[in-house]
This record gives sequence, structure tokens and C-alpha cells, in this order.
Amino acid sequence: MNQDTPTESKINILVIDDKQSNLNFLTKMLCEKGYKVRVFSDGYLALKNIKVELPDLILLDIVMPDIDGYQVCKRLKDNPETRDIPIIFISGLEQTFDKIKAFELGGVDYITKPFEVTEVLARVDNQLEIHLLKSQLQKSNQKLKETIRTKEEYAKKIAFSNSWISNILNVFSDGILAMESIRYVTGEIKDFRCIIANKIVLETLGIEAEDIIGKIKFKKLIESIDVNIFASLVEVVETGETLQKDFCYTKNNQQIWYACTAVKLEDGLAITVRDISQNREMSRLLAEQNIQLQKEIAQRKKSEFTLRENLRQNVLLQQITEDIRSSLDIQHIFETAAQQIGQTFQVNRCIIQSYINEPIPIILYVAEYLDSGEPSIIDRENLLQNNSDLQIILSDQNIFFSDNVYQEKRLQKSQEFLLNRGVKSIMIIKTYYQSNPNGLIYLEQCNHHRQWTEEEVKFLEAVAAQLGIAIAQSNLLEQLKEANQKLEILANLDGLTQVSNRRHFDQVLVQEWRRMARDQNPLSLIMCDVDCFKAYNDCYGHQMGDDCLKKIAKTLANTIRRPPDLVARWGGEEFAIILPNTNIRGANYIAKLIREQVHKLAITHEESLIKDYVTISVGIASIIPPQTPLGTNYQSLVEQLIYQADQALYQAKQQGRDRIVAHE
Repeated sequence: MNQDTPTESKINILVIDDKQSNLNFLTKMLCEKGYKVRVFSDGYLALKNIKVELPDLILLDIVMPDIDGYQVCKRLKDNPETRDIPIIFISGLEQTFDKIKAFELGGVDYITKPFEVTEVLARVDNQLEIHLLKSQLQKSNQKLKETIRTKEEYAKKIAFSNSWISNILNVFSDGILAMESIRYVTGEIKDFRCIIANKIVLETLGIEAEDIIGKIKFKKLIESIDVNIFASLVEVVETGETLQKDFCYTKNNQQIWYACTAVKLEDGLAITVRDISQNREMSRLLAEQNIQLQKEIAQRKKSEFTLRENLRQNVLLQQITEDIRSSLDIQHIFETAAQQIGQTFQVNRCIIQSYINEPIPIILYVAEYLDSGEPSIIDRENLLQNNSDLQIILSDQNIFFSDNVYQEKRLQKSQEFLLNRGVKSIMIIKTYYQSNPNGLIYLEQCNHHRQWTEEEVKFLEAVAAQLGIAIAQSNLLEQLKEANQKLEILANLDGLTQVSNRRHFDQVLVQEWRRMARDQNPLSLIMCDVDCFKAYNDCYGHQMGDDCLKKIAKTLANTIRRPPDLVARWGGEEFAIILPNTNIRGANYIAKLIREQVHKLAITHEESLIKDYVTISVGIASIIPPQTPLGTNYQSLVEQLIYQADQALYQAKQQGRDRIVAHE
């Protein structure tokens, strides 16, 4: 016997009982509840037809002719296609033995006859809910596996990027270290995680890369060298002030002096370390040499000027080198070096610039020293246009100088530019790093024709070598900063919807809580959930479901446009919106706006219980965060706001969906 009860309900229940009265009773009761019911009075017939439409739940009688309920249950559990369908036994047998056997064969519940309507419905609802939760848990586990796999792929890409940067940094003679801050929940820095360390740093500390890179134990390591350094590094991150410190480190029973420079880099810092033991020794030797020179001055009056000039230039070179080593600001380095070189050479103009030639010549940084009364010529376009001769000349040689520019045939195109300013002599030398030109030093003498000496050329070459390193170091640090910014952005975005992820949401919510508590301004939180999204996924597939979430996330992001506001994917089909400086009235306005915008998307949803297109339910909570003592753990306070918004969202769902509810 097979009776189908048509219904629009999605839940399908199969009833197997040899008594027609029982079938009629159960069918009427379940149909009134809104379930779709199929019935069979014979076990064999039920087994034969069950695959036509697999049920969500089976009500099975035990005592039946031909084949009893126990045998039917065993065959269903032996079949992979039907083994997961929950079975509730219905029988007049009340012996404990019968019930135990029913559960041993795989039954999930046992109802004794005669039936109680409320009992049957309660047990059916309970088992259907358990079955649904089990299915959802399996899907969640699958999504979790996919998320883990995606994060592992991101980790591999990040590792490759770090390896690439490390290989570049290993060519430097200075030790270079980049680290990110590790903070307590309250915001204080408790340690640093090493991101990059080149081989010079590793050799200096006497450790392997795996001992420090990616590890959170820098504090213990650095305090073994100097207990005060860690606190100084924390101050660099918190204040943004550069740290310059020389320290002595004992290695292999030998004291070695190092110069350390630390600068803030996002929420972390970059450190350069240079071995200055030889420089200190050279300084000592230089002092001894100066004493000896003073003793010989009387006997070497003829060479007095040359010796003093050499000494002055050496000191200048050391000063420029120290400025380069102590600063990461290339513009500051250029301005200081131009001033020192101009004054040392006593020229009317000194220009230092860095440039790139591809795809077109571009001057990146430029600094100019002027003697009194000379006009500035550091306009970048004029430098490129009016000095085209110099660009051609320097493409073939590293240094160019002329005692009389008007007799120099190679400067025909530039002579008018030089003549208008009264230039008589010039010297230009390119700066290099690893055989690649990256800038130049340009000197002008306007008040007389000047014969450039070999010593001046050699000195300027030494300065150019140091400036070439400074330019390359500045370029590399800019690349490192850009790479870290890109990685930070990736870490804060949800991979599917490209709005903020849960991790970034948690960080920003705590930050805004503190800010609003400090200023005593309102903070509002909107929670919204896509209505009947599981039915949408079941009907249109997960790919269409992902596309739906992307469209809604984009709509939310386009609607929420204030810089402090944040849209984040809370999880699954649920989104959260942080609205600083917004009271409940303003939050309600925003909620109405995003609900209307989602309606305008008109995403078809034939399986929705509300409308024939996708809708959202919205919950709102708002608070003026209380001022709390320094060091307060804000987590529990923030979680209360989240709970209120989530409860409001729950009320919106309970009241019929596609609506807005604000927490009272």
C-alpha cells in the first residue's frame, strides 16, 4: 500500500505499518504539522521504493507480516544510501528486550502504542532537528577543512616572499632585522616576532635562521646581551622616534662593537646592525696619526695645506658615512651631504639627486647647496631638459669634469643653460650600488675657473660610493614597507567577500570601543544575516551562494562610506558593521539604507519563505562605552555589545525576517 500526501513542505517522512488505522492516524497528524508523508503497509514494498525519494525520517512498526520492523531496519542500516536516515520504532511491544534490540539495530527512538499526538510530534521534531544539526556540522567541517587548506597556501606564499626578501638582504654587509610587535590584549608590547633576519645578524648572534625567524622570543635573546635594549625598542614602536645605539657584544671571548639603528615600521620596527670595531680602532689610530702629523708640521710646511685638506676630507667622509648609517631618511641624507660637500669644496652649487632611467628618466630625490646669492635650479623637469648633454655623457662614463665649460664641445646643448647662470667649471660623478647607477653628485664653480685635483675626484668617488649604498638601502626599505602593507591587507580581508574578516573586526571593535570611551561618544553595531540562505544554497548551489554573498558584501561596503566605519564578514552568511560616533537613530537609518540596497539587488530566491528575492534581517545595538581604569580588559564589555546586537538579530528572525530590530 502506498499513499502520497502532497505538500509544499521540504521535510519528507516515511511511515511503515501494516495497520491502515495507524497509517491514517499518523498521516493526518503529520500532514497537519506541515510534513510531507509517504506510507507503506508492507516492509518489502517500502524497501523497494525508498530510493525513489529518500525520506528525512522513518516511523517503523515492528510486528508486521512477511518481514518485521527489525529486519527492515537492519537492511536500511546496511545500505550506505539509507544508513544515515533516522528511524523511530512504533510498536505495542513494551518489553525492555524489544526496546534494546531496536536501539542496537540503529533506531534513534522508540514510541509505544497507543500513540499520544504530542509525544509523537515532539519526538519527530526532536529527531529531525538532530538530523539537521548533524548535516550542518558535516558541512561546517568541510568548510573548515577548505579554510585550513587556503590558509596553508597563503602561508606558503608568505614564506616564499620572505625567502626572496631575505636573499636580497643577505648581500648587505650590514645586519638587517625586521620584526612585528606582539601585544597583550590591553595593547602593551610583550615581545617581537622576527620576520626577516639576514645572515650578518644570524652570524652576529651565533644562531640559525630557524631559531629566530617566525619565533616570539626576541625579548629573551636581546636581554641576554643588554637588559635595557628591549625597552628602548618598544619606545621606538610606540613613539616613532629613531633609536641609535652602540653596544659591545662578546663573541668567542672577543669583544666586538656594533652600531645599532632602529626605526618604526608599521606596528613593528626595522633594525640595522654594523660592526664598528674596525672604525673604533681606525679612530684611535687616526688620533695617533694626527699627533704625529702635528709634530712634523714644522718640517713639512710645504705639504701642510695638502695634509689638512686630506684630513678635513676624511673627517667629512666619516661624517657623511655616519649620517648615512644613522638615518633612513634619504632626503635628509641628501640635504646634509650636499651642505657638507658644498662647504668643503667651497663651490657655488652642489646638487645631489637619485634617479631612474626606465621607462623614462625620473628624478626621485634632489637636494641643493647654494652659496649666497645663487638661484636654485632644482626644478626636476628643468634639470632633465637643460642638462640633456650631461645625461648622454654620463651614460658612457662614471665621472665628468671640466675646468672651462665654454670650451667643452660635449656641452653644446647645455651651454646656454650654464651661461645664463655664469657657470665656469663643473664636476659630476655618478653614484652606484652593485654596478647599477642610481644617482649623481653635481658641483658648479661660478666665480672662477677651477682645476679639479685628483684628490678631490677620489674623495668625491668615496662619498658617491656611500651615497649609492644609502640610495639602495632606502629603495629596499620602501619595497619592504610596501610588501608588509600588502601582507597586512591580505591578513585582514575575508577571502571570499573581500570585506574585513573576523580577526580584523575584533581588533577594530576594541580600538573603537577605547576611542569612544575616551571621547564619550556613541558606538553602534549592526548585525545582519541573509534570510533562508541555506535554502538558497540547496536550490542554486554553493557557487551561486558564494556569488550572492559577494554581491551583498559589496553592497554593504558601498553603502557604508565613512572612513571609521567597518564592514566585516562575521561568519557564514552573517555580516557585522561597526559605526563609531553613531547613536541608535543613526544606526537605524544606516540599517534601513542597507536593507533597501539589498532589495534593489533583486537576487532571485524562489525558495525564500519571505519574498521571491534575497532579503536580510538586521539587529542593532548601541552604547556610549563607559570610561574605565587604565589596563581594563575590554573584551567582556565588547562581547556584551555583540551579544545585544545578536539578540536583536534573533528577534528580527523570530518576527518574520526581512526586518530591523534594535536592542532596547
